[in-house]
Amino acid sequence: MSKEIRVIQNIQLTEMHNEAILLSIDSGVYYSLDEIGLDIWQLICMSEDSVNIEKIKTYLLGIYHISESDEENLETDINDFVYSLASKGLVEII
Repeated sequence: MSKEIRVIQNIQLTEMHNEAILLSIDSGVYYSLDEIGLDIWQLICMSEDSVNIEKIKTYLLGIYHISESDEENLETDINDFVYSLASKGLVEII
């Protein structure tokens, strides 16, 4: 069963030149996002309740030219990114 990810409340997003900074209003923790991280963040935020890793992977494969040999690495990279956000208290894994 795929894990579901949702955004924690009170997160401020500031975008600049295809990059962004996330700031937790409650904890003061901030996190820098590159263009792909921003795309993932926006997908998570657009989801009504939560989104799973497979949906994120499908979304990224649809907008970026990723070779078949890199698809396996993509899922690992997404997991690492999501767990990093969770460790900072910016998303919840349910």
